[in-house]
Amino acid sequence: LFKTLYLTGRIQWGTITYDRDDLAVHVEAIGGKAPYQYKFVFERPAQAWGLETITYTQDYSDDNVYELERINSSDIKDGYHGSTPEIECKLNVYIKDANGVEISREMPIFYTGEIPEG
Repeated sequence: LFKTLYLTGRIQWGTITYDRDDLAVHVEAIGGKAPYQYKFVFERPAQAWGLETITYTQDYSDDNVYELERINSSDIKDGYHGSTPEIECKLNVYIKDANGVEISREMPIFYTGEIPEG
């Protein structure tokens, strides 16, 4: 089972902005049989249009922290007119215990060009 799954870094009002290098997802397992291994698959649109997807994979290892790839606003806006759009990314997190039992959870992650006021 998932004990914890959370995001750290410079996040304001639950919003992640483009051009950041300091974001990481942390996961911990409970139940099953220790030790555990963790796998992360991060999918994001290549541009605002969302026609192409870029996938990053951190294969199974003992490392339970995944540093999110930097998403540059200039890449997202390439060929797009208007303000920098919000995009939805997807992180699939997998945990495998010592018996080979695997569980997973999908975590949506949203990026925007502006921090909301409040």
